[in-house]
Amino acid sequence: MELKDLEIVNISSITIIKIFLASSSELKEDREQFEIFINRKNKEYIRKGIFLELVMWEDFLDAMSATRLQDEYNKAISKCDVFVSLFYTKVGQYTEEEFLKALGTFKANKKLLIYTYFKDKPIPPSKIDQSLGDFKDKLSKLGHFYTLYKNIDELKYLFEQQLNKFIPDLTNLQQKNLSPSIDSLLDTNISNIDPNFDNSWSKLCLLLKDIDGENIWNVCNKIFDTSKNSDWRNQALLKSICLTKSLDCLKQFFIEENNPQIIVIFAQELERQTKNVNQGLTSFSNNLLHNTKDNAKTIRKEEQEDCEPVLIVIVDKHANGEDVWVVYAQLKFQGMQETIVLGKDEIPGVKCDCFEEIPLQIESYIVHLNSGPKLNKISTEDLPIEDLRIEVFIPIANMHFNFDCWSEVSEESSSSYLVEDNRLFLRSRERYKGKMGDTCRNMLNKGWKKLELFLEENQSINRTILMEKIEDIQENSNELLIQKNDQVDNWTKLKNFMVKCHQLWGVRLRDTLPEDINERGKFFKAIYLSGIPLVCWYWEHIPDDLKQSIEDELLNCFCCESLSQRCHNLLEQTWELRSNAWGETNEVRRKESPGYYFGMLLEDPKIMPVDADLKTAGGHK
Repeated sequence: MELKDLEIVNISSITIIKIFLASSSELKEDREQFEIFINRKNKEYIRKGIFLELVMWEDFLDAMSATRLQDEYNKAISKCDVFVSLFYTKVGQYTEEEFLKALGTFKANKKLLIYTYFKDKPIPPSKIDQSLGDFKDKLSKLGHFYTLYKNIDELKYLFEQQLNKFIPDLTNLQQKNLSPSIDSLLDTNISNIDPNFDNSWSKLCLLLKDIDGENIWNVCNKIFDTSKNSDWRNQALLKSICLTKSLDCLKQFFIEENNPQIIVIFAQELERQTKNVNQGLTSFSNNLLHNTKDNAKTIRKEEQEDCEPVLIVIVDKHANGEDVWVVYAQLKFQGMQETIVLGKDEIPGVKCDCFEEIPLQIESYIVHLNSGPKLNKISTEDLPIEDLRIEVFIPIANMHFNFDCWSEVSEESSSSYLVEDNRLFLRSRERYKGKMGDTCRNMLNKGWKKLELFLEENQSINRTILMEKIEDIQENSNELLIQKNDQVDNWTKLKNFMVKCHQLWGVRLRDTLPEDINERGKFFKAIYLSGIPLVCWYWEHIPDDLKQSIEDELLNCFCCESLSQRCHNLLEQTWELRSNAWGETNEVRRKESPGYYFGMLLEDPKIMPVDADLKTAGGHK
């Protein structure tokens, strides 16, 4: 099976259907079998993005509430989608109370589905409690129909028929109610992960096939914090995934944990529980631990060898103003990164009263570095300031005009642009904030791996048109070309394609960015969620008589030589084009230059802000 044949299950967007099961203790065996039935159905449904969460009184602890425990059951009913009650010889006080609570919930919101089953197994009349007949009479008066079942197999068959009927409706309703905002897309974890983790997980899955799901559940319940407040990450879901051994879904829990050591901890703990069952875990966990240490050493060595200084500029909204901004800066050099403070008050960040002031503050950081300031971690004495690269992390949604034009700074008698004399590059601030910031390095590493594989297998980039419409994109494409006539009206479909296409590392928008801020936001969020590192577009429409020559010159920048060595030459070539354009004083000549139109987002996970050092509400005048 190839990677493109695998179904990607995004656990964080799963639809949870809660089913409350009510009955007395006399039907303990039926309850247990019903739970097993639901778990088995989950193995089928979870691949479709649906999880059936069964709520039973066995799951509640007496210590969970200072009030009557039954009140907790009743509260749980009001939060469920389906209520199932089983009866045999009697109707207990609490079971009837649960039914009445469910009925009240249905009358209040018309959403709770109620199913009532009576076990139709021959029993002596003397063992039938009067409460059973009274309850059936009450149901008749309410106009509620109940169903008889002879054994557990018939119960499972009858309920499965109902599942097939109500699941599509409940799923559509929940998806409609979710209506995620653009920003909520940033909190979605997808399966763009570090290749080393992916390889280790594949080997581990071969061993897990021979291990009982109960053992997997015991270990996962121990190492994962299932008490976290989330719509999907709960004990019932994790337990069902473990017991049914839905390993592609279990993988998402490890990704969400964002801890490189978690798979080592899991393997070692599982080894302790199953060493008499599977000896292969011992060598696996030892090798994995050794490889993890080697990878960490390699990363540290690469960072130490990185001798090009980078000024990381971070632009954030101020906490107390709609159009008030704070500009921070960090210097990254020889594997170290340090926040730069201007002024004597040692407060990081400079406040700007409007968006247009930001370039002036960026310039103030550049001037400060040129003065050779004394920093705590980094020595500026040997800093090759002439090689300084400036990466500006800014909210892309606010860049509705050319980034280079925006970087204008005023001098005494004239105006100039930062990009003229400074290697200035655009980066996305949204991509590194919130939960997405925690997993961005892994996601982008996967994107860079795609680019590296492309460079190993190809001598030049195919410049032919790869598609006529979004729907016709082939999964073996390495570049996504979007033309003006392509109506991208389904951003979710585009996002899903970007995630699943295992060779896609770049997107070229053959026109300007969407004018509408929401559509522009959706476009970039799709990029972020797919881990694609390289995106190109035009800031303005190119005149027809210049279009072919300008596009040819820009495409010449994207040769394999330019893309190697972390795209160093690509950055230099495109900066030179932009610098020449904005250094041209004649506006007509400027608009004939490719650099005047070219926009690019090149995200390198090796260069990221350290948000822990920032005070997002701070900044000083």
